Amino acid sequence: MATSGDDNGVPVLSELQHCNIEIQWHSEPFKSLKDSGAQISLIKQELIQDLKNPCLGTILVKGVVGRPVEANLVTLQIRPSPDPPMVNIAPYIPIVFEACDLSVEEDVILSTSVIEQLHELSAYNVTKSPRAFNEPVLAEAVTTRSMARGSATQDEKAVSEVRNYDGDGTEHINDNSRVEQISLVQILTMW
Repeated sequence: MATSGDDNGVPVLSELQHCNIEIQWHSEPFKSLKDSGAQISLIKQELIQDLKNPCLGTILVKGVVGRPVEANLVTLQIRPSPDPPMVNIAPYIPIVFEACDLSVEEDVILSTSVIEQLHELSAYNVTKSPRAFNEPVLAEAVTTRSMARGSATQDEKAVSEVRNYDGDGTEHINDNSRVEQISLVQILTMW
């Protein structure tokens, strides 16, 4: 039988779950509370005043205690904000928030449906490149059609040379097998 307290009758509190999110047009991430009981996500009104987002309407917000308060509905573009050195490269997703005066430490309260969407976008967390902004990276590689389909025979597995010019003039070569054609891709790191 589950109890709500320890052996001495002292209540056991659940640990609050948090995550950070990015909001498009804001430079800093926002600390967000994951609230499995919230029907809609909330954000502190003061944090979005400068964004000039159109109000979609108003709604009454009722908490566990106290009187309902009127809040504006706004759409914000958000995505996860992982801890450094990771960055999230997913596109922002539109989420409707209630914008009101929150009397909690967190900037944002996220509903379960938004938490699930952000979790899916976490697949786009990547390590931030140490390269300078807009510094080009040149790579040469081969992928045959049969390799792309996963049906290449041992003879057809041709990744001849992978050259990485890492910006300091050094060329690194990985020669794995024979090659019949090479395609050139120029990748620009944009963070």
